[in-house]
Amino acid sequence: TPPLVDFCFATLSLIINRDTDPKQQSLIRTAISDNLANIPYFLKSILLISDDATRSSLISTSLFRRTTFNPRTVSHDIISMLRRRGLHARRVVDYLEVVSSLSPKDYYGRSSSSLRHRRGHVMEEFEESFGNVCRCIEQYEEVIPS
Repeated sequence: TPPLVDFCFATLSLIINRDTDPKQQSLIRTAISDNLANIPYFLKSILLISDDATRSSLISTSLFRRTTFNPRTVSHDIISMLRRRGLHARRVVDYLEVVSSLSPKDYYGRSSSSLRHRRGHVMEEFEESFGNVCRCIEQYEEVIPS
């Protein structure tokens, strides 16, 4: 990937993980992930990066993982990739593995105080967002929930 892409992913991941006022940080995380999810072909572009190390590096960032909670990242592109089989289908399986491994830390950022301040509602908000993404994925008959 171009150095600018790496820089942007790293910088936005730092912002997502920043340890500040939980309410303000929640707004920032949502704004960043919403804007990124609105980029056409965002998910498909990341999944089809040919260099394994680069793709894995970007997928493991807080930015990518937080954006994965946005239902707008789930699109017909995923199903068309799945139908193509081969490399495209394997990349969709990789994406589904990322979705299944998402945790509250991916949703709230990796700072521990963010989770501590939200203790009472952490699982409710996380489960709602996670459930929304899962429902978007499950609407496609090609995907069998497990």
